[in-house]
Amino acid sequence: MRETLTEWIVDDACRIASQMHHKGLGALAINASGHELMAAGFRDIIANALNRYRLPPSQLVVEVTETVFVDNSSALFTLQEIADLGVRIALDDFGTGFSSLNHLRQMPAPIVKLDRSYTSCLGVGTRTTAILEALVSLTAALGQVLVAEGIDEQHQLDEVRAAGVTQGQGFFLGRPVPEAECFSTAANTVPF
Repeated sequence: MRETLTEWIVDDACRIASQMHHKGLGALAINASGHELMAAGFRDIIANALNRYRLPPSQLVVEVTETVFVDNSSALFTLQEIADLGVRIALDDFGTGFSSLNHLRQMPAPIVKLDRSYTSCLGVGTRTTAILEALVSLTAALGQVLVAEGIDEQHQLDEVRAAGVTQGQGFFLGRPVPEAECFSTAANTVPF
């Protein structure tokens, strides 16, 4: 049977996530497009890879943007199937494009990743900080975790922490590295 690119990516991600899990490191996230969510068998590809590497499903995060829901009613169904496996779903780049509070309500996403365009504006005025603080309260009330993307400088880290954000990503916290370096680099990243 010929392996598709999607199968290879999910398999390799679960292999790496399994190694991370055994070393006590966090979960691994992969991005999924609307095309992948509409493809037959995407849930099974994930389930098979989780089983192959004996990876606890919570150690895998599938990130999707809100654009997957535009003219795609089956995407929510597929995401729910994936969530039912125990895999965590993250709503990526929230606050841009087709942002809707309805997506926060309907999606089985315990993680909401605030787009970097908000983080880059911190310190410029009070409106961005007010939005950030409101989203911290809203996501907490919905039982979701808010992750600030694009933390590239110390002042951004300080401001998102002050607003109540407990998780983040960005070059200030750690840069992407090749697989061969990821385990040693993980021990040297800036703690959030």
